[in-house]
Amino acid sequence: MVKTSKTPKNKKELEKIAKRIAEQKLQLVEVLLKMPVVQVAVKKVGIARSTYYRWCEEDAEFDRVATEAVREGSMVINELAQSKLIEEMSKGNMTAAIFWLKSRDPKFSDRRTVINEFKVQAKHPEVTEEVKEQIDNVFDLFTRAANAVVHRYDTTHPDYVDDEDRYSDKPVKGYLESGGLETEEDAI
Repeated sequence: MVKTSKTPKNKKELEKIAKRIAEQKLQLVEVLLKMPVVQVAVKKVGIARSTYYRWCEEDAEFDRVATEAVREGSMVINELAQSKLIEEMSKGNMTAAIFWLKSRDPKFSDRRTVINEFKVQAKHPEVTEEVKEQIDNVFDLFTRAANAVVHRYDTTHPDYVDDEDRYSDKPVKGYLESGGLETEEDAI
């Protein structure tokens, strides 16, 4: 049995392979624009994932274009998902409404932002104790103001008072000036 080599034997064969690869790269970018999932895109084009990642390593321009195609394709899918979510909310789907609020409004989010002072110190060694104290004071003030506003509208909070003025469009500043934060105890 004679072994055959996969190495191209002549220039014409090399050109044919280069043309096929260029076409596959173009097809892959077109698919990624519509479906920004590499596994799905490579399957549609008929290449292995390892080939895609090898092309990205070997061809910086292809890598840049493919990455941009995935980004743009993701934006299209996000817009589609957003329109479906809005459609579901308009049908009265409360789960869709809750998801929308939790993912887009910090008042309803389950996420909490934590500042790691060690990271701040490592990235910015010029931050003095005085500056750190001022930052803490700003966070404390913000937390008290946010708590006061939340407590005013949160019907489950023990400090909630059902008053007729609750839904007025009175600005937060006016609320704070009218006694929303007279003492620290009021904010907590």
